[in-house]
Amino acid sequence: MPVVLSTTTDDKVYPDDETRFLSLEVDLSPAQSRAIVRARARRPLIPDRSDLPVWQKAMSLLAYKKGDFENLPEWMEYVATKLPLDEVRVRRDWDRFLKFCGAVALWQSFGKKRPVDISFKDYCIAFRILEPVFALTNPNGFHVQKVF
Repeated sequence: MPVVLSTTTDDKVYPDDETRFLSLEVDLSPAQSRAIVRARARRPLIPDRSDLPVWQKAMSLLAYKKGDFENLPEWMEYVATKLPLDEVRVRRDWDRFLKFCGAVALWQSFGKKRPVDISFKDYCIAFRILEPVFALTNPNGFHVQKVF
């Protein structure tokens, strides 16, 4: 699955794009700008890529294998019934959320027995990370409800 990062200086994005991507707002304060330019002034001009092999190895470990995620927990269907279904974007956001739960499960399963399935702990971690993002991505205040 490809991951695309994009930036804009516009205050708003096209409504159709808003349903296809997760939007994050950044801190535009002068204090944040000062911290960024000062940090850039202190670092070497040649980027340090010494940790790149570690990141590449970590990403390679987050790979699905045969048998993974064939048995979603039954309670996940209950969670699905609690989503704000009047918002069309929930169709895409729910899929994103489930995939992120899967990534968390893979991360948590490192070195453990296969196959991997999503646990309640994985769901809780994903919820804590993504709920604020979902809350920011919709101008109408859409957010995933806390159901447990």
